[in-house]
Amino acid sequence: MRTIYHLLLLTCVACNKKPKTEFSQQLELADAGDVSAQFKVGNSYYFRNSKREHALGLEYLEMAAENGHMEAQFLVGFMYDIGEGQIGRDSKKAGKFLLRAALQGHAEAQQRMILRTQYGDGVPKSPAKAFMWAVLATASGDPKAAKQRRGMEAELSAPLVEEGRKMAKEFKAKRELIGQQKD
Repeated sequence: MRTIYHLLLLTCVACNKKPKTEFSQQLELADAGDVSAQFKVGNSYYFRNSKREHALGLEYLEMAAENGHMEAQFLVGFMYDIGEGQIGRDSKKAGKFLLRAALQGHAEAQQRMILRTQYGDGVPKSPAKAFMWAVLATASGDPKAAKQRRGMEAELSAPLVEEGRKMAKEFKAKRELIGQQKD
């Protein structure tokens, strides 16, 4: 293994090129549109110390989020939700990205959508939809959601609870249908 490395190094020295690091390879892939690489590069940049790298990290994470990467959608939504680092709090952007992650089945994003929809924070206010998110997040295994769901069952009217249950059932059926179509 060492011999191969030294041969590669000599070859690169001979052609006056440095061997590519894993990060530079990921950066190349990210710039070419690879969503997974965009997420990795975004994370790598974002969690460094300089403001410039922090901003670059957010840029790559948002690219990955816009391209459908569920974890990136959650992370960007979470950052905007709490005003993480150099980012100011932005309810509309938080709602947009958290909703996208929640729609893909991200349990914590679903849990965060409960209060957002209950009070209209960056998304339209809808107690029934908030209850739907509580049902879905509980089914996805989020421990906070189960407690929120019980509280909402006690607070909301029976018709709103029933509407929320119906919406959750329809959501699950739609996701199952989409999953079957992909197979």
